[in-house]
Amino acid sequence: MILRCAASALLSLLPLQAAEIPWAVNDAPLRASFRATQAPGLPDAGWLLDLPELGLTNSSLNDVILTDANGAQLPLAKVFRNEGDRVVLLAQNLAKDQEVFVYFGGNQVRPELKWNPRLSLFLETRRLPADSKMDDWPQLEAAWNSATEIDGGGFVPAVFHGENPLGESANFLSHYSGLLRLPEKKMTLYTVSSDASFVLANDRPVFGWPGKHGPQTNEMTAPRGEVTAPDDIVKIDYYHAKDGSDPAMLLGWIRDGRLEAIPPEAWIHPGATEQTSLGHLEGWPVAQPIARVDSYLGYGGQWFYETHCTLKTPVPEGWTTRWEWNDGAVFEGPECHRVCVGPAPARVTVRLSNGSNQTSSLKVIKFGGQIPAASVQNARDVQRFLDLLGKEDPATLNTGSLTSQLSLAAEFGPDSLVARYGAAWIAKNTSPSHPLWITAHLARIRSLSQTNPQAAIADLHNFDAETRKKFPQLAMLELDALVFGLKSADTIPLAERIAAENNEQARLARIRIGDFHRLRGETERARAQYASSTVDGSTPEKLALTDRAMTLTIERWLGQGDRNAAAAKLTEWELIHPLAKYESDFLLLRGRTLLLYGRANESREELESFRAICTDTGSQVSADFYRAHALVALGRKDDARKVWADLAANHPNHPLAAEAAKLAK
Repeated sequence: MILRCAASALLSLLPLQAAEIPWAVNDAPLRASFRATQAPGLPDAGWLLDLPELGLTNSSLNDVILTDANGAQLPLAKVFRNEGDRVVLLAQNLAKDQEVFVYFGGNQVRPELKWNPRLSLFLETRRLPADSKMDDWPQLEAAWNSATEIDGGGFVPAVFHGENPLGESANFLSHYSGLLRLPEKKMTLYTVSSDASFVLANDRPVFGWPGKHGPQTNEMTAPRGEVTAPDDIVKIDYYHAKDGSDPAMLLGWIRDGRLEAIPPEAWIHPGATEQTSLGHLEGWPVAQPIARVDSYLGYGGQWFYETHCTLKTPVPEGWTTRWEWNDGAVFEGPECHRVCVGPAPARVTVRLSNGSNQTSSLKVIKFGGQIPAASVQNARDVQRFLDLLGKEDPATLNTGSLTSQLSLAAEFGPDSLVARYGAAWIAKNTSPSHPLWITAHLARIRSLSQTNPQAAIADLHNFDAETRKKFPQLAMLELDALVFGLKSADTIPLAERIAAENNEQARLARIRIGDFHRLRGETERARAQYASSTVDGSTPEKLALTDRAMTLTIERWLGQGDRNAAAAKLTEWELIHPLAKYESDFLLLRGRTLLLYGRANESREELESFRAICTDTGSQVSADFYRAHALVALGRKDDARKVWADLAANHPNHPLAAEAAKLAK
């Protein structure tokens, strides 16, 4: 595991210990202290100082210097800067338990005292340039030299990874460089890789596995080459390129005729230190953000990452914490849990404030390594991501994140969530040509219609005639608001106008006239309207079979939480046999489906209608159970609890009684 990942193992800060040592560099606002713990494999491998970068060092690291406890400057090799993460430094000659101090920050250039260590084992990865070739060593070397987008760098235990530990694990280049101690003066090394890999010994190419290929090989076919080390130690460079995903990088040796991965102890490693403090010249707190990526979710060709950020140490009383993300999101408080859109790295600035005093730190979060996968097929996973979206203020997000998160919400979230994201998205995107434009408007207005159908209808009337013609869904939404929200007599003329256009909405509009009469209790008129809209040539026997088949299919979709499939099948059923609303459990199933979209008022209307039509006690109990869910969504929690309590008390043997009893508490 790379040392970047070992940040969570750093010791707690000890400000008292640092305070005992006078501040030696007065123009440096920040200072970290380290204690030497374990000697390096070779003296000239150096002692690793793993410095938090925090976005506070200069890009060239010319602000960073090292001193001893007396303030005397010590030699320092500045190996690598991972912005917003870690700075890799190597001290030259330390004694065990010696304490040293790294001063940095302040945008200053400070005199350097350099030395040149022998790096081992160091990994750097870069983005693979487009159209890179890897059929021989010169081609891969050219690709590496032309790669300008760097993922990061750090020390690693061995050449043995099935991922890019420094960034996205697709379309990248790797370069391992280190000192290998051979158990024999001459040994055969081999490589396993996906795709190309090449091995250099003492800067000379030895062997490789060129081209694009998988990692499948065996003892007979594994690419191999011989290396020698008269002094037991040989410098090894291992280059790798991955075009696509599913990488593999392994360097091994052959001992006693067997292929073995080279173990970490065979490589030379730098000496170890532990960070003992991190302080500010003014005594202010220094935020050290820690990021954890708990899971990722793929949908629609996009990647969403469940990201949890905290501070390494709590801020003192009187200081506030603010998280400012590069996509515009803002959170207050000591931690932040949100969905980031990747795979590009996310950047968050943490600001600590106390009156006019303010400090800030940067954390760059790269979505690489082994992240647990969430699935859109798992309702709990999806709900976890939706809950996090619900805690965001979409109005602050930039267009890229907003568009991606709206797409996820529109597919799986309730109308109320889609409405929030949709309203923010519409404010930044006014063109009806984008597919999300109508999705955002429909969700926004449909959500409004659940509590204020008059306002929803007034909003719909703001669309011009050309837009309403282009999107017939707008007229159908108005019709639904008139039927299910108001039971208004204006339903009939609007439905007749839609039906006269003879498009795919026409039959559904005529069925809505039947819904209007049904919800007003005008049974004969409703049944007559439904009968006139039934598919021609359907016999009672055929329709009965249709009803049974549809019920089984929709119950299966609802059991799997697939509201879109259930809704599509309900519409298909409705168009074939509108009278199913009187002759089957269509209304119960539609009410349950509407709940999954957050259309609580429309769901309540359908469930209450089903209860009035169906006199079977078991069916009425089921209707009451789901009707109570609709009441909760409409803000009537006490009424819902009463319904559940009555159900549990009066129908204890019903399959829903136990769950109702829990919900009633």
